[in-house]
Amino acid sequence: MSLRVGWNDYSPVDEHQDVVMQDAPSWNPTSVVLKAGRGLSGWLFGSSPPVSPTFAPKSYLRYGHPILSDPILGSTPTFLRHEVPSTLINNLPQELLEKIFWEYVHGTTRGGGRSSIPLQGSYRRILSRRGAVTTPISLSHVCSSWRRVVTSYPYLWARLCVSRAESQDIPLLEYWLARSTTCPLDMTVVQRYKGEEEVDPVTIDIISTLARHSSRWRKLSLQLQPNMETPFLSISPGFTLPLLEEFDLNLTTWSAEGSRYISEIMTNGPRIRSGAWNMALQHPGSSYNSLSTIRIGTISLADLIPSLPDMRHLQSLTIDNLDTSYGPSPVILAAAHSPIILPHLMTLALGRYPDASKLFDAVTVPSLTKLSLGLGFGMEIPVETGMSAFSSLVGRSDCCLRSLAWIDSYRSEDGMVRTFSHLSRGVLGSLVHLRVDRPTSDLTLRTLTLNGELPVFPSLRSIELLVCEGSADMLAAMVSSRPALMELHATINNLDLLVDPALFNDYRAIATSRPGLVIDF
Repeated sequence: MSLRVGWNDYSPVDEHQDVVMQDAPSWNPTSVVLKAGRGLSGWLFGSSPPVSPTFAPKSYLRYGHPILSDPILGSTPTFLRHEVPSTLINNLPQELLEKIFWEYVHGTTRGGGRSSIPLQGSYRRILSRRGAVTTPISLSHVCSSWRRVVTSYPYLWARLCVSRAESQDIPLLEYWLARSTTCPLDMTVVQRYKGEEEVDPVTIDIISTLARHSSRWRKLSLQLQPNMETPFLSISPGFTLPLLEEFDLNLTTWSAEGSRYISEIMTNGPRIRSGAWNMALQHPGSSYNSLSTIRIGTISLADLIPSLPDMRHLQSLTIDNLDTSYGPSPVILAAAHSPIILPHLMTLALGRYPDASKLFDAVTVPSLTKLSLGLGFGMEIPVETGMSAFSSLVGRSDCCLRSLAWIDSYRSEDGMVRTFSHLSRGVLGSLVHLRVDRPTSDLTLRTLTLNGELPVFPSLRSIELLVCEGSADMLAAMVSSRPALMELHATINNLDLLVDPALFNDYRAIATSRPGLVIDF
C-alpha cells in the first residue's frame, strides 16, 4: 500500500497527502521526560549529568537530518554536533523508558505545559485522548533508539481518540491500531459535523475499521449524531465485545429504539461493569442488569422506577437530570415494583430534579455511604419535605452516610445551613467528609465551627469549600476548633485578592499551620 506523507512545516496542509507528520516536541530541561531520565540515569549509572536532547529550530532539520550550515548562524550549532554519552538516558533499560514514555503521553503530569508546537494535520484528529498535546509518534521522532522503544511498546498505543477525522486520517488510524497489536483498547470516537440529514461516509469507514478490533475494546466512548443511527446499527451486529468493561454513549436525538438496541449490545459483554448515557434515556429493557456503575444524562422517574429492581449489582448511580413532572404516580409505580431494594448501592448523585422525595420514598439502600445533591431537596417542594423524605430513607435503610456533597446554588446559604443543622442532629451525625460547591460566607464557617452547643458534623475529617467567600479569621477559627480535621481544600473567592495578592497571606498562614490543608484562590 502506498502512503503519501507530508511534513508539518506550518505551510498550508496539502489535502492530497494521506498523513501529515508532526515535528518532534521542543524538549527542554524542565520536561517530565528529561526529569525522569536524569534521575533514573543518575541512580543507575552514577552522577554523570545527562545532556538534554534539545532540538534545533525547524529550519535546521529536514527529513530528520541536520543541516551542516545555516545562512544566519553560519555553522552547525554546538548542540547539534554534540555526541550524547553512552551512559545517559538512552542506556536506561527499555522497561523504564516505556514507563517514562507512557507517563508523558498518557499520565497526569505534562512536560513543560502545553507544547510550543501545536498538533496539526492528522495528528490533530488521531491522538491518544481529547486535548492531547503530543502523540507517541512525536516521541519516535527524537532519535532512532527512542523510535525502537515507541514502536515496540504496544501499550503506548492502546489509547486512541478519533476526533472529527477526515478521510486522509484513516491510514494513520490503521497504523495506530496495528502498533497496539493485541492490547485491550480504550477508544473515543467523536463524529465530525456534516449536517443533520447528510450521511457521513468517513465516520462509517472509521467505525468499520474500529469494528474489526471490537474483540479488543475495553473502554468505548461514542459521540454520534442522528445521521449515524442507521449506518451504525447496521454495523453493530458484528461486534464481539468479550473485553468491554466501560462504555459512554452520547447519541444526541437518536430514537428510543436505536438507543435501546445499542445499549443492549453494549451490556451483553461478560465483563461489562460501567455504563454512561450522556443523553435522554427511556426505559432500556435489560440494559441495567450487569452494571455496577451507571450514569444517565436525563431520565424520567416513571422510566427509572421500573428499571430499579433490575439493578442487582448497582454500586454507583448518577443522574444529571431526573424528571419527576409526568408519568404515573411514583407511589403507584413503587407499589407495582415493591420492594425496591438496592442492596449494593453505595454512591448516589443527583443533579437537577424537581422533587427528590419521590425517589427517596420508593427505594431502600442499606449500603449507601456517599450522597451528592445538586439542587438541595428539589425545586418544587419545601426543604422540610425533602429532609423528612431523606430522613425516612436513611432510617428505613439503616445505612451510615459518610460523605455529603452539596452543590445547590439556587437555595439560599441560610437554607443550606439550617439543613445541615437539622441533618447533623439525626441521619448525618457520623459524616466524615463534606463538600460544598456553592458560595459560602462566614455564616457557613461559623456553623461548622465546633462549640459546646449542638455541634454540626462533629466527626468531620475532610472538608472541601470550593467557593469560599469567608474571612481568614473565621476560617482559622473553624480549623482550630476541629483538631481531628485531616484535610481541608478551600478555594477563596475574593476579588480583592486580584488587586492585592498580599491579602492572601492570612489564608496562607492557615494552610501552613497543619499538614493536609490546601488553600488557593
